[in-house]
Amino acid sequence: MKPNKELSKHCQLCDHKIFNITEGTKCGLTNEYPNFKNKCSNILLNEECDAKIKEINIDVFKTNGKKNLAYLNLVVFLIVTLAVSYYSIFLELVALEKGVFAFLPVFIFISGLGFLGLAFKPLLSYRQEKKVNDKKKKDLDATMALYNKEYDIDITFDKDVHGNKTYHSEIKMY
Repeated sequence: MKPNKELSKHCQLCDHKIFNITEGTKCGLTNEYPNFKNKCSNILLNEECDAKIKEINIDVFKTNGKKNLAYLNLVVFLIVTLAVSYYSIFLELVALEKGVFAFLPVFIFISGLGFLGLAFKPLLSYRQEKKVNDKKKKDLDATMALYNKEYDIDITFDKDVHGNKTYHSEIKMY
């Protein structure tokens, strides 16, 4: 029997799960792939569930913290691109007034367009990461709702002297 991805989401939260890199996630009680309708009657939502809730919610928290920086980066590099483009056009117009076609302004213009990649790459990365993490959270919350479980999580972080962040979370399950 092949593993069912949807049912394996339940096992990811269960303390009974066993994981083998070659076979995937199986039930520790039956040593079989999950095989149930809608929800498992033997699920045990304790440490594995808490760890998964923390992991997914911290990932969402980290991603949301990147939003302002991604948009700021976009604005700054768009302004730089426009400034470099304007400067290169200005230089070329000055050269043309003197009856010369200058290659340096053309080179500056083309190089300035390279800043567009620097403008959009962090934004696209942020949006992709947000999409993935929001889907994981949606799946987690849907699975928890099947078992009539809800949670509140409080996430905080500390920075050490080197700027490394350590995330702390408290979960209240009900």
